[in-house]
Amino acid sequence: MSTDFPGPTNSAELVTVAIILPVIATILAVWRIGFRAQKKVLGLSDCCLVLGLCLALCQPGLILAPYFKWGYGHHRADLPPEIQNATMPKLLFWLDQVLFKAAAGFIKLSISAIYIGVFRNPVLLSIKIVRAANLVLMGVIIIYYFSATLVSTFQCRPIHKAWQAAVPGACIDNDQFRLANGYINVLTSIALISLPFPALLTMDHRSKEIWQFLFLIALGVIHTACAIWRVVLIHKPNPEAATDPQWANTTPYTLGIVELFVGIIAATIIVMRQCFHKLGKTVHESLTNSYSRTKLRSRSMPATIPNQGADANGEDRREIVVTSAIELESRSGSTEDLWVSEVGRIYHPGK
Repeated sequence: MSTDFPGPTNSAELVTVAIILPVIATILAVWRIGFRAQKKVLGLSDCCLVLGLCLALCQPGLILAPYFKWGYGHHRADLPPEIQNATMPKLLFWLDQVLFKAAAGFIKLSISAIYIGVFRNPVLLSIKIVRAANLVLMGVIIIYYFSATLVSTFQCRPIHKAWQAAVPGACIDNDQFRLANGYINVLTSIALISLPFPALLTMDHRSKEIWQFLFLIALGVIHTACAIWRVVLIHKPNPEAATDPQWANTTPYTLGIVELFVGIIAATIIVMRQCFHKLGKTVHESLTNSYSRTKLRSRSMPATIPNQGADANGEDRREIVVTSAIELESRSGSTEDLWVSEVGRIYHPGK
């Protein structure tokens, strides 16, 4: 944040969020893509996730630049007139609107594409219904977010009136557009979170892995909560936003970044169950081997006693490690394949 202007600033939380969340989202996305590439299970969901992440990573720069260079986060009265009336921050915020909607669309498409793989074997009526509902939802996401990106881009005639208010022309009612976008964000998020649950509740056999998968989906509730909070702020805006936008708009910008990157994190980890199991397997083996070495070093054996005890302990230790490895390895398959195999086991119980 800029220190060239007098008075207090409220941008510390925004700067923290705009640095930490993109780093976490990028690390998780790279981990997921690398793991799935190694397993040769990359698909449409991964392509959509990468596109959404690339677009989203533009957001922190577009938002933070006005705070570092043009005094945003300070009170308007504390800024010189040329800074108050600068058009570059408005251009950056216009770009932010456009890229935000495109990024949100790709992120939601990545989740919907995962469901296509999960429900690709519609042998049960509940799965057929969920599969059809997912295809409809995917169509809604594509049509709306593509249209919303175009509307944000061409919200004014001429286009540059969006960041140069004095230019003659006309613009849409941006407040109403943001409100409609907020409602659709919330509704599509709720639909994506709740979509797999009806299929799960109709299954007699629900393995631990299926519950873990659904728990990862449910983490999207945090993203939905941020979207709802933003809708509330649109309904009840800060009264200072019209007269002191540099100060009053910090909270909405912060929530926007949180909503976008929490959505990316939720969309990323939804198929990372096998990544976490592999990490758990590695940690488990490391701790087991370390414990065994420590135990063997601490045990003093008389020279006249044969080594049968040590060999037996070694065999026991190897058996524990191998057994745990087999159990964890059975959980390392693709999330999509796991669901299909579970459904197949229910539909063909004898196999």
